[in-house]
Amino acid sequence: MTGAGSVLVGVVAAASAAGHHVAIIGQPRFGLLAVHEHGGDLRKVAVIAGGGDSLKSPIFVSTASTLS
Repeated sequence: MTGAGSVLVGVVAAASAAGHHVAIIGQPRFGLLAVHEHGGDLRKVAVIAGGGDSLKSPIFVSTASTLS
């Protein structure tokens, strides 16, 4: 990844490595390999497809509540 995407990879890697849970929403092609290569903990990262109206779904609300 380059540009703004690489900054996001760094933030996700740092946050997950520090033990925080992170959700990536609406970015199904997000660079999980890059997060891993930057020392991130993929057990702490959830990738949720969709966006828009799916953010109002009970599954999203439940997942977001669990991650917070």
